[in-house]
Amino acid sequence: MNSPAYLVRWNIFGGPPDGIVCRLVEFPGWKSNRLLASVSPPFQPSEPVEFDTNFALLDDAPDYPNNTADWPVMSRRMFDVLLSVGEFAHHAIPVTLVQDTIPVDVRYDALGRPKPEYSKTNYVAVQLLSYADVFDRERSLFTLSRRDPDEIMRIRKLALDIPPEGLPPLFRLEVYDIHLFVSAEARAALDSAGIRGPEYVPLDKISP
Repeated sequence: MNSPAYLVRWNIFGGPPDGIVCRLVEFPGWKSNRLLASVSPPFQPSEPVEFDTNFALLDDAPDYPNNTADWPVMSRRMFDVLLSVGEFAHHAIPVTLVQDTIPVDVRYDALGRPKPEYSKTNYVAVQLLSYADVFDRERSLFTLSRRDPDEIMRIRKLALDIPPEGLPPLFRLEVYDIHLFVSAEARAALDSAGIRGPEYVPLDKISP
């Protein structure tokens, strides 16, 4: 591993035909923070966040399952490993995964809450609350918007300006905010902990 950081994406190898493992139980306002990529304000769901899934599909990617909301949903174990590497400003939204192979009237109790035997509550969706100011404009290659010469539209080569204190374990770039990154140190810690689900793309292998 010689990349200073890695783009994190879902590993869908061996998953269902459509590649989707978890499906958000939609609620009012869930689209207001696309990808949970906006760093402010902290996203406050209007109701408990649940994803329907077949628990058997989690076997290949139990710690970072892909989902219809494209949110960074991760196991608390993965989350704790990242926190053990270093600090990063974040807002963790509790997430419950519900077994969808069980009839609705069986998997929920009389109050509409998922029964413990048919749900997993050890997951969070992570919203970062600041961007990492590490984009190296001089060494990166990119295309500017024709309408706004200050707006970067397409990055062909991504380079980072590593600060003396190093990179945050988990971060986003304002110019590339749809993507989530981990530092090399965080990636090593996740590998060492046996975290399964994320796929890591070195900076020099990122496709525009």
